[in-house]
Amino acid sequence: MNAIRSRPTLLVAASVLLAGILGCPGVVPPPEAVLEGTWELIPSDDVDSRLTGSFLAFDSNGDLARVTLTFDDETTVRLNYPPASTSLDGDQVHISITFVGNSLTFDGTLDSETEPTMATGEVTRRLILGDVTISETQGEATLIRQQAEE
Repeated sequence: MNAIRSRPTLLVAASVLLAGILGCPGVVPPPEAVLEGTWELIPSDDVDSRLTGSFLAFDSNGDLARVTLTFDDETTVRLNYPPASTSLDGDQVHISITFVGNSLTFDGTLDSETEPTMATGEVTRRLILGDVTISETQGEATLIRQQAEE
């Protein structure tokens, strides 16, 4: 009986080992994968001059991996894998982030479906961090891909 039960276990283990060695052919990354890298979110209106930078970093699947906010007093706030959703339909991008009563939504159009470097659209933000409160509804904004550091 033990030999019969061991056979399926051995087959599964061998399959997993082969998949690990050879990779999984035909696995296609999601459309959001084109966002991989760091993007700066630049609103067209200066809502609060204390906020000097907003950066969104996406992993190889296009999931939001990190949000970095920089302030004029050299304070930096980093959120790793915040509760977020990212979707891409052709050149239309939607990013939504919600964390501890704060939120950010960006809806825009990428300049390329395959190798985007910029997206123009609208941002809605509600940020309360310390004594900084930013509340912006449907303001124009641009996402600009940052060059990878070498």
